[in-house]
Amino acid sequence: MSIVARLLLLFTLMPIVEISLLIPLHGAIGTPATIGMICCTAISGTILTRWQGTEALARIKETLGKGGLPGEEILDGVLVLLAGAMLITPGVLTDVFGLSMLLPFVRRPVRAYVKKRSMKWLDGKAQTYIATDAGHYPSGPSPYDPVGMDGFSDGVSFESAPMGRGAVDGDVIDITPES
Repeated sequence: MSIVARLLLLFTLMPIVEISLLIPLHGAIGTPATIGMICCTAISGTILTRWQGTEALARIKETLGKGGLPGEEILDGVLVLLAGAMLITPGVLTDVFGLSMLLPFVRRPVRAYVKKRSMKWLDGKAQTYIATDAGHYPSGPSPYDPVGMDGFSDGVSFESAPMGRGAVDGDVIDITPES
């Protein structure tokens, strides 16, 4: 099933499920309480999302300050943003999902699952790339510069270049400032 079909299914089924949950809730607690609950979750969701988002941003800055790559921290920020969107959206199911995503101990396994799935997807894309021999070009001008205007497209393919595929001959220069 394509991503467009999944999104279409999500955007058509989700309102139906939300309405089917709000109608019995309305019957049980009444109109003012139902509207109050929807407004309270939207307001509290905004506050909690801002708080958790600020913490995620601080963790990203801290990781970058230490010279690391903030992959998990960025994924955490995306999950917090998704939780905020769910909390602002009126409904019972979206509120439960949104509130649960704002709890760090719930977000950790979801983050691990998303990371595992995305790595599996990326691995499949890499295998497809290798299997189709993408990047193998016949000799001739560069595929990115078919008219040879870059000064490097002299009809020699990457495979037959003297230094090997994609290698560049040059010197390394240290540009760190002296202290």
